[in-house]
This record gives sequence, structure tokens and C-alpha cells, in this order.
Amino acid sequence: MKKLLLSAVCAAACVLGASAQDFVFYGSTDHGKTFFEVKNGDEITVKPVIEHIDYPSLGMSLDKIDADLIIKIQNNTSEEWTEANGLGVLSYKEVYNNNSVPSGVDTPQFSMCFGSCAPGTSWNVTVPAKDEKDGTPGVAGGTAGDHMGFSVQCFGEGLAEQVKFDSKYAINFKGGKDSIDFTIVYTSDDASVSGLEADSNAPKEYYTLQGVRVAEPVKGSICIVKQGGKVSKQVIR
Repeated sequence: MKKLLLSAVCAAACVLGASAQDFVFYGSTDHGKTFFEVKNGDEITVKPVIEHIDYPSLGMSLDKIDADLIIKIQNNTSEEWTEANGLGVLSYKEVYNNNSVPSGVDTPQFSMCFGSCAPGTSWNVTVPAKDEKDGTPGVAGGTAGDHMGFSVQCFGEGLAEQVKFDSKYAINFKGGKDSIDFTIVYTSDDASVSGLEADSNAPKEYYTLQGVRVAEPVKGSICIVKQGGKVSKQVIR
């Protein structure tokens, strides 16, 4: 009987031990609104989104296209991963790249950003350790900014719709004793690049010039108005 109990305890411990992972890698394809867990072997499809931006003070506007996987990394260990200890390494390899842009638009460059963008094939990612005081795992990456993908700016009407994405990258992340491999496919097929059309139906958000949100703007005041993906500076009437 004791031997059976011991075997059961050992089996349970082994299962728990096997399920423990040094990190959890999260991704978002909707610009940080929702996140999902990225698992080993996953293939993630990313489609471009167009954002129209007006600069009234400069008398200009542009269409910004983003095709990004926004990421978060949860460190479940008690050790911070830094360049010094050789952990938290994110690498990628181009499988194919058939992206195309119209004449006059810079070719988008694949880049991974963690606070500052730097082209290359791998980056050492600093990820905070689990907080020993309250046990909260450290997370690298906010809901915006830490991205893996492309960003293209088009100065000229109709150019944004001509940018086409057709590329694939193999990604590896190593954190602690674990690592995962997955792929990202960037494609314009069936893409909902309808940010411009959707703007007119989206609710308006008002902000002061200092970036403070205003519930009910005062008539005659100048505010930053965000409606869908469109951002502009306006005099409230």
C-alpha cells in the first residue's frame, strides 16, 4: 500500500514537473487589444491594417500600414534574463519574402523592436524575473510598441492599398532552460485593410494637446480627435 502511494505521489510530481515552463510567450495580431499564448510549432497569420493620420498644423497626411505581431513574454523563473547571462534570446530566419510596394514607397524592413528598433537576425531581450515578494511573473513588452513585423508609410492617395504582404519567418525564442519555435506569415490575402472606411462609424475620443483624455470637450477648444484609426487635431465646434 505504501509503495502504491509513493508511486502515485511520484507520478503526480513528475506530471507537475513536466508541465512547468520557464516562460509563456504571448502574441497579439490586433495591436495589443487581445493576447493569445504562442506555443511551439504554431503558425501565426498577420494581416496589415491601414491607419490614416492627419497633421493639420503641417498641412499633410499619410497612410500608415502596420503588419505586426505584438508580443509579451512572461518569465516564470527567479532570474532576470539579460544579455549578460545569455538568456532571453529572440531570433528569426526569413523563409521567403515576396512583399511588394508601389513606386515611391520605401521597401518595408522586417524588424523586431523592444523599446528601440535595430535590424539584425537576433536580439537579447531583457525580461524581468518573477517577483519573489508576491510571486508575480515578470512580463516583457507592453500592449503596444514591442512588435515583430513591418511598418510602411505612404504619402499619396491610393498608395497604401497597393502595398502587398507575402512573407514568412521562422522564429525562435529561448528563455531560461526552455525555448519555442513558431512561424509568422504576413499576408494581404483577405486582409481587412479597411481602417479608412471603418473610421466614419467609429466613436470619437477627445484628448488635450498634452494627451489627457476629455469626456466632453469645450466648444472652441483645440483637441486631438481619435476616431477608429484616424487621428487629427481639430477645433471643437
